[in-house]
Amino acid sequence: MRFGLRAVSQKGDLDAACRIAAAADAVVIVTGLSPEWETESEDRRSLSLPPGQDAMIAAIAAVNPRTVVVLQAGAPLAMPWAHNVGAVLQQWYPGQECGNALADVLLGIQEPSGRLPQVFPASDDQITAGTERPARRSDHGCYRTPRAWRHGDLCRGRGDRSAPL
Repeated sequence: MRFGLRAVSQKGDLDAACRIAAAADAVVIVTGLSPEWETESEDRRSLSLPPGQDAMIAAIAAVNPRTVVVLQAGAPLAMPWAHNVGAVLQQWYPGQECGNALADVLLGIQEPSGRLPQVFPASDDQITAGTERPARRSDHGCYRTPRAWRHGDLCRGRGDRSAPL
């Protein structure tokens, strides 16, 4: 188990990045989540990118509409800047051939023909499920399954058995 807090990187200068982006023919931003932000057995509190990344993408897209955002993450991300960029490519976690695969797509050698296997909500407001799991044991002493959380306590004859499963 590892605990920690990482400050927003001070290595970059957003004003300098915007000046470079404004002078470029096109901009490719590769961003996403690392194992520090996304992992098995732990829910994220929101769909947002790590601090500072959304602001950077929005600022660069404002000076160069030919901005392509490449997302590397294993789950949906909020994209408040999506309507202001030229394209969004979801690359998932591509492995050691990431650079070659991305170059092939960007240069038109390969067509990114994969389809999203899940829905990407536009914002956290569109998520109906909570990230906190309710207690697994009911007040009646029986254990509830995730289906029972949605449809009431279905064990020992209690609850609404008319609800569809």
